[in-house]
Amino acid sequence: MPQFDLRPGRPDLTSFPREAWLAAARRALRDAPLDALGYGGPRGRIELRRALAEYLARARGVVASPERIVVCTGLVQALHLVRSALDTTWAAEEYGHAAHRRGLDAWPLPVDANGAVVSELGEAGAVLLTPAHQFPLGSTLSPERRREVVAWAVDTSWSRRRR
Repeated sequence: MPQFDLRPGRPDLTSFPREAWLAAARRALRDAPLDALGYGGPRGRIELRRALAEYLARARGVVASPERIVVCTGLVQALHLVRSALDTTWAAEEYGHAAHRRGLDAWPLPVDANGAVVSELGEAGAVLLTPAHQFPLGSTLSPERRREVVAWAVDTSWSRRRR
């Protein structure tokens, strides 16, 4: 048996900080208002959305009001929501999690050493990209490809507005 399991998605569970997690959970349950233990709004707790809006502005330079933030249970749920909101054809990197492509009903977009091959987007109306550390290949979307995808997005957006 190997000493280390380096497969992706397989964390070392022995290093999980159980005591710290338990202490934090006790503190959170003790201090939480009673309504925090029931069903909340479909967009997530307002306190969390406020904290996310502050973080995004500070760390990423993204200005978003808490009212425009939706907290999801994970990426697959988020993809389903976006897919429902944007009724269009999708492309997603051919190497990656198949569940993401299935969730978007997307066609596979080739990936090479420079990242996603943006020139292959064709008639896609939207695309799911991993600009840095693409999984499983590890490639990064090159600066040239980033410019290419921005130009594609502007053109695609402009085309939609003219319809």
